[in-house]
Amino acid sequence: MKKKTTEALSDEATVETPVSAASPEPPPPAVSEKVATSEYEQLTEEFPELKGKSFDDLPQEVRQAAEQGEKLLTAYLYYRHEEAKRISEATKTAALADEKSAGSMKSHFTDGISEANRRYLNALWGRS
Repeated sequence: MKKKTTEALSDEATVETPVSAASPEPPPPAVSEKVATSEYEQLTEEFPELKGKSFDDLPQEVRQAAEQGEKLLTAYLYYRHEEAKRISEATKTAALADEKSAGSMKSHFTDGISEANRRYLNALWGRS
């Protein structure tokens, strides 16, 4: 069963638009399968460590960006850049924490003898 709705475009003209009672058709896929395949091949050429992995193995952020129309290589490069920035920031934070730290409570004194050699010498000289 079809209903008709009227949409006013202006005061003088109106247009009737048919409305279907059935569920609307799903939108066509944003990217054709051929384009997606060629983009994935381009990505694996640039990043050989991704060969043999599927689209589902990519990080969620990359998959979401690609599904929203972003080129796969661009999305992956952006993801790698963001990860590098996050790691760099964490490294800087850890280095700053080490600088401000009072240090370990454990003594780092060593006389240059490895633990294995120390045990050997102790056993040799009858020390426990």
